[in-house]
Formats: sequence, structure tokens, C-alpha cells
Amino acid sequence: MGSSPSKRKSGAIPNENNLESAKIIDSVATANPTFKRNAFDHTVKERVGTPAISPEFQKMIDNVVTIMSALNKVEDFGENDIFSQLNELIKIYYLLSKDRMEELKKICELMIEKGLLSIFVRMWDEFHVDPEEFYADLNCSKFNNLNRIKVIFWNYSDKCVELGKACHKDGKVIERLMKEYTIPQLSVENLKQPRLRHMMKANLGILHNVVRLYSKNRDLIRKDDGIDKILAYEKSTYLIIKAKIFIVLAYCINEEENSKLMTGRSVISFIKDLLKSALESPNHVARTYAFSAEETVAAINKLASNDDNKKTIVDAGILPHLTELLDAKTASEEEHLEAVNCIWALAFHPENKEKIIEEDGLIDSIKSLRSRAECSAKLNKACSSALFVLNLEEPLEELDVSGKNKQNVKKHLMLSYNWEVQQTILQLRDFLKQSGYEVWMDVDKMQDSILSAMADAVENAALIIVAMSDAYKNSNSCRTEAEYAYKRQVQILPLLLQPGYVADGWLGAMVGTKLYVDVSNEAIENKYGDIMQQIKSLTYSQSSNTERSLVPATSKDTAKTIRPVTAYPTTVSRTTSVDGGGISLAKANITCRKWTVEEVTEWIKTTGLKENGYLQDCDGIALSQLCKLLLRCPETYYSLLREELHLNFKEMLLFTDAVEELLFS
Repeated sequence: MGSSPSKRKSGAIPNENNLESAKIIDSVATANPTFKRNAFDHTVKERVGTPAISPEFQKMIDNVVTIMSALNKVEDFGENDIFSQLNELIKIYYLLSKDRMEELKKICELMIEKGLLSIFVRMWDEFHVDPEEFYADLNCSKFNNLNRIKVIFWNYSDKCVELGKACHKDGKVIERLMKEYTIPQLSVENLKQPRLRHMMKANLGILHNVVRLYSKNRDLIRKDDGIDKILAYEKSTYLIIKAKIFIVLAYCINEEENSKLMTGRSVISFIKDLLKSALESPNHVARTYAFSAEETVAAINKLASNDDNKKTIVDAGILPHLTELLDAKTASEEEHLEAVNCIWALAFHPENKEKIIEEDGLIDSIKSLRSRAECSAKLNKACSSALFVLNLEEPLEELDVSGKNKQNVKKHLMLSYNWEVQQTILQLRDFLKQSGYEVWMDVDKMQDSILSAMADAVENAALIIVAMSDAYKNSNSCRTEAEYAYKRQVQILPLLLQPGYVADGWLGAMVGTKLYVDVSNEAIENKYGDIMQQIKSLTYSQSSNTERSLVPATSKDTAKTIRPVTAYPTTVSRTTSVDGGGISLAKANITCRKWTVEEVTEWIKTTGLKENGYLQDCDGIALSQLCKLLLRCPETYYSLLREELHLNFKEMLLFTDAVEELLFS
């Protein structure tokens, strides 16, 4: 892609960014007379069943194994012959990258297995013992060798997600790349030297690829003020550097940091110009910047994760360019999908809806794409969902869910999640089923219409369990699902799936101060008791009929299958009376209403809590209202204890026990 020095499509014109690519391809063509730049004559055709490995590909594999073995034994990475060995790995990339992706991925995985990452780290560390000496001679073999291995990472990371995953697991490669932003010899001012500029382009290209294909690398880039380190290079007068900076940061900034990138800078206009330039090129790759239309729209999508940016993007005039991409007959399925996803994301902002609808030809283009016989299920879903968010699709309640007898439908628990945490949610599904719950999960229930299936799930959910993470918050599908549930006033139980994540943006506004269960650092079975307690608390706040239709009778054997380890505090009923508002207030005996402030203070001391200002200046009336809140709305009660009174788990238990004594003494 534009983030690598490779040619993207036939007919690409070499420029500063792909000059290296042209040289490599020429060398491949010279060494291999049958190689024709964007095609390769396979010696063995794919047979029925498992494809055979051609002798030519087997030779590549053997060559890679030999090269990696030699590199692992190197003691001095400044040796001249290392350049030719690394170059061979780059040649293999160009032989496979056009139309032999499975073979390319196998080569990449083989290099990872044989120690590619450790070789990079060893080389980088050796050369940076004295950075001043290393960068003093940009034509030495050491500099050439580091440049070659960076090009390897730049190229292969563009196509192979496994390299991005390996970089995240290892951590050391990205750590070294980020260190380069602190090296004086690589400062913004020194990038006027072409070889240093190419070195930094490779750095940014690798970062872009690994975070684009594997979002968890975002945390490694952000580590130790990484955002500010990269942002300093926005001052560069070289547009290719500025473009790469903006694109990388689009994938890495959070809601709070958004202003660092957006305030006082025409970032959106700049990226819009990138897209315009790409669309003017026959192969949809901007000649000046070497970014493709697809990856530029993907970056706009990332910036649109922030709701304020959504309006800014539309106001900057991006819609005509998206329409042009949708209408382009030469556009690929991937380009169409990225464009529709972008419109889908922008449509979540209420002020954008009318502008999108009124944009000349845009809605017709989406409908035309959806009606094509060759339209994939993924593109069909994106088109239908974008139209739905724009209120142009048939209302969901009028689809398959209409006409059903709601009174006779058994309520279920709905699991709403991003695919990155699917394995954890599958475990939760199994535990819930063992406990006797009816559970809806997309892998089990999706059939014909995806929107219809989602609507059916929301309409018949007694509770929706939301797996919170940054990926969930940034997913168009998850937002469509969650906002429809919110609109239908379905109860939501948040689970925290990402360590340290604090719900922000639209997700933060939706979950508010709801009590959540943190399963980010523990096995799901260790938190299952907490989840069960919250499910019961939330569903018992609904009608008794709903609760009975949600949970069938559970056998003793099933009850023994899952053993809760710990539990969030929940209301302990001293009576079996339940009504539509929870435990009946009529059964409570609140005796503290006439207490003075001093009496409330003395009572707090009896709870076993340390004196730190809990309920300071509250009298008996305030305390009695808190008691009633426990009965009327346990969810809000526990949120208050955690968010306002800052009680920890043990303190919540002690305090709640004392409150229940007031209620039922």
C-alpha cells in the first residue's frame, strides 16, 4: 500500500516514495526473464483438494530458511554481504505480492518463525550504540543494511497481519521505532537529507501498517508520550512526511487527545486533498503522496471515531469524493466497502444526516451497490446499515420482528461484542446457557437479513450484555446495535473487556455510571458470579413476568456447574414480595428519617467504614432516600456508591448490609 514502498497497481509511476520499489522490481526482472512485473507464470496449477507446492515456491522457502539461518549467526551486522541477503527477501515479496497472497503470508510467517524480529532488534541495537557515529555516514554498509531490513518490515507488514501480531507480542520492534523520534540525527530539521527522510518514511510506514492491520499495536505506539513524539514531526515541510504523520495518528489518538491533532490544524482538509489526489490517478494511488484511496478513506474513518470530527469531516467537503469513489467502475470491492463504512460512521452525527441525504447521487450510489448481483454480504450489510442510520431503511420494528406475538416470546440475554473478544464471549454464552438462560449471540442466530436478525434480538432481549472496549466503541456495527437497544429502552449490563479502558465518546455517554463487571484481566469463570448477580439485579427491576420468561427453572445439577467466585453486592431481600418496581417499599421499615446529621454520622461509624467524609452533612431524610434508592433502582444505588462515595468492593458490602438493617429491622 501507500504505507509500503511497493507498487500498488500496474501502471504506477515511480516517485520519491516508490523509487526503491522500481529498483527492486528491475533487479527481479533481470534475474528472472519470465517475471513480468505484475504477473508470474505458475509452474504448478492448483489441483482439486490441497494445492501442490510448486518447485519454484519450494525454492523460495529453502532460500528464506538459508538466509534466516545465516542472519541469526551474524555477529557484525555491518558486513557488506548482509545487504544482498536482505535484498533477496525483498525480491521474494515483489514476486508474490500481486496475486499470490497465500504464498506471501507463508513466507512472512516463516521469517517470523525463524527470528526476523530478533534480527531487527539486534541490528538496530548494534547500530545505535553511538547514533552520532552511525548517522554520520549515510552511505556506509551499516546504514544500507538497516534501510534494507526496514523495507522488509515495511513491505510485509502491508500485506500480512501476522507480522503486526508478532510485533505486538514481541513489543521490541515498535519500541525501537519509537525511540527514533528522540534521536537528534533524525529530527525534523535533518529530514532534508533524502536518505534520512526515507528512513523516517519507512518508520512511519511500518507503524501505519501494523496498527492498521492489528489495532492492539496502538497501545505500544502511544506508550511514553508516543503521540507527542510523532506529532512533533507534523512540522515537516515535506508533504509525504506530514501525510504519514496524520494517517498514523488517526489510528492512535483517543477522545481526549483529539484536540492535539485537530486544533489549529487543517488535518481534515489535508487528508481530503490526499483522497482527491488518489481519485485523480488511474490506479487510485496519489502520485505525490503514494497513499491509496482505500487507505485514505480508512484513515478518515478512524478520525470519524470522534463525534466532533464527524461534523468537521462533512463540513470540509468529503462527501463528493466519497460519492465519486462509490461510482468509480474501476473501484475494488474493498474501496467500495471502505467508502460505505465511512458514510455509515459519519451518519451517526445528527447534523450530518440531512447533508448526506442531499448529496447529489450519494444515496442512489449506495442503493445501486447493494442491488448488484456480485455485492458481497459484507458490503450489503454496510449499505443497509448506513441507510438505516440515515432513517432511509425500513424501520427495524417493521421487518421480521413485526407481527410476532411479543407476549409469547421467551426473553433472552443478548451478547453485544466486537470480534476481537469473541472467544471470551463464547465462553460467557456457554456458562449462561448452563445456568438455564436463553442466550442470543450472532454466531448462533444470524441467518438471512443481518439487520432483521439484530432487530429481532434487541426486540426480544430482557437484557443486553455489552463487551466494552475501544474496538467496540469504534465499530459501526456495535454502535448501531447498542444505540438501537438504547432507543428501545432495553437494560444494558456493561462488561469491561480491555484492561484500563474507560468508556468514552458515545459509549461513555450510553453506559454512564452503570455498574460494570471487569473481566479484562481474569478468566470469565472467575467473574461469572459477579455477572450473574448483576443480571439478577437488572432483570428483577423489570416485571415479574419478564423475569419468569427470561430464566427457566434450573436443575440442581445445572446450578452446580458454575460456582460464583465473588459477587458484586446485590439487594438481599428480607421478604419474598416482588412488584414491578423491585422489592416492595411497603415491606420496608425505614426508621432513620427523623435522624439528625450527628445521628447519621454516628450510624456511619457503626458500618465499619473509615471516616473519610462519607455522606458528610447528610441528615435522616437524605439517608432514608438512599435506602429507598436501593429498593427502587439498585443499579443507580451501586453506581452512586462507586462513583460518588468512592467505596471499594468490601466497603460496598459493609455499607449495603448496614443499609439493609435500616430497611428491615
